Amino acid sequence: MKNAQIIHHYWTSPCGILDLASIGEELVMCDWAEGWHRAAALYRLTRLTKLPMVEDASSVIDLAQVQLAEYFD
Repeated sequence: MKNAQIIHHYWTSPCGILDLASIGEELVMCDWAEGWHRAAALYRLTRLTKLPMVEDASSVIDLAQVQLAEYFD
């Protein structure tokens, strides 16, 4: 993928803050922002994909947020 990057965005659920990440049109991570394993999960994702991580929005993350909101309602 040319100019590929990991796009991530924080979403506040009723149970805590989730970090959602996508690469292209695929959701690749949904993790608790304050989880004890957070650093290891982020390191593993960037190490295995060799892609930079940027905080932004994507259509995949937007859809995941809608679906999560429906789930928690």
